[in-house]
Amino acid sequence: MYKKEKRIPTFIVLVILFLGIGSAVYLDRSLHIFTSSAKNNIVPQDVRFANISDNSFTVSWLTSTPVTGTAVVTGNSQSITYIDDLDSDDVPRPRLTHYITVKNLKENTAYTVKIYNSNYSQKTAPKLATVISIPPAHGTIVTNNNQAASSALIYLSIGNSALLSARADSSGLWAIPLTNLRSQNLSERPEIADNDIIQINAFTGPSQTASAVVDVRSIRQNLDLPVMQIGNTYNFITSSNKKDIAQIQNQKILGTQVTNTNYKVYDILFPLQDGDTTTDNRPRIRGVGIKGTQILITVNSLPQSARVSVDQDGTWVWRPPLSLEPGTHRISIQGFDQSGNLLTVMREFIVLKSGEGLVLGAEATPSATLTPSPTSTPAASPTLIIPTISQTTTPTGISTPTSAFPSATVKVTPPASGSTQSTLILIGGAVFLVISGIKLFLSL
Repeated sequence: MYKKEKRIPTFIVLVILFLGIGSAVYLDRSLHIFTSSAKNNIVPQDVRFANISDNSFTVSWLTSTPVTGTAVVTGNSQSITYIDDLDSDDVPRPRLTHYITVKNLKENTAYTVKIYNSNYSQKTAPKLATVISIPPAHGTIVTNNNQAASSALIYLSIGNSALLSARADSSGLWAIPLTNLRSQNLSERPEIADNDIIQINAFTGPSQTASAVVDVRSIRQNLDLPVMQIGNTYNFITSSNKKDIAQIQNQKILGTQVTNTNYKVYDILFPLQDGDTTTDNRPRIRGVGIKGTQILITVNSLPQSARVSVDQDGTWVWRPPLSLEPGTHRISIQGFDQSGNLLTVMREFIVLKSGEGLVLGAEATPSATLTPSPTSTPAASPTLIIPTISQTTTPTGISTPTSAFPSATVKVTPPASGSTQSTLILIGGAVFLVISGIKLFLSL
């Protein structure tokens, strides 16, 4: 006789299977609720809106512990999630300082900005036809251990003007253009006198700050601000001999000219001087220029080129797509002024090997030159060529194509809720338990 095989009724097997899967889903939901609750408990500190224009603004804040930061911007019938400007590879990273640039907005329009579980509102400004003829403010910020204060938040205000801001790069260098300064109501340009006081505040964390005051006269004279160290307060107001010191050291921001005709040209703010150093093998090359125009950027050694548009606030930024080897590299930019003259700025910088110290506050005389050459055309690039404009042509505006490489501001789709990995693990465990139970009953 054959031994009668014991079988479990199908109904019981299905009940066990559904109970296992249901338990996995419940556990995953509980884990997600716990994680979401922890994230929602994060409170952004010292939230500030700055650099407000007719089509953009920046929002920045601090957190007491390193966390990732996003901003959901809603308005004009759309909602977009932005991540930190530094996360140009679409990978959010935890930080104490958070800085996001929101672009492509509609003028004079109110927007809602959600940071973690807090909501804020900000309105863009109306368009203004004029700009202020004044060089950018720039300097270096270091920690209390004299290390580069990478990612420090810098805020600047003049009298009753609207707030301006920037973020220090990996070498602690920062620069804030002042040409688009607005009054607090955002509808007009403020009157700036030489004896007006500029307030500067720097933050590397909620309790880590430095502050300084300087007069507008010092900025007009293109003086490099002394190094600021976290934990200290400074007074950089012009003394009687600062002008003579400036003439001796020739401390000028190359390419920035302040004349009666409000003539504006191009400049590189990082590297600011020949010999500036960085530990980033894909450094953020930054500068200023004529808004709405294009510049051709080339890094020599391993040649890399790109055509980049100058933003509406007069700034531009670009990162080489390929990593640079440790050593000396040369950066050059080319662009046309408002009379059609080709202008070139060149500068050398050094990429340090991993582990090498930063050279902060080193004195070096800039050797870059900015020379109008009306009959020249830009040198051809292996990938991009800037359009040739004749001397007799006065450009009314160069078209702005899509940049060859993305800007630091990245728009992303919010991640799906829940943890896929944890769900799979829990379901797998539940299925394993069900199969083990079935085998146990069959063996009876």
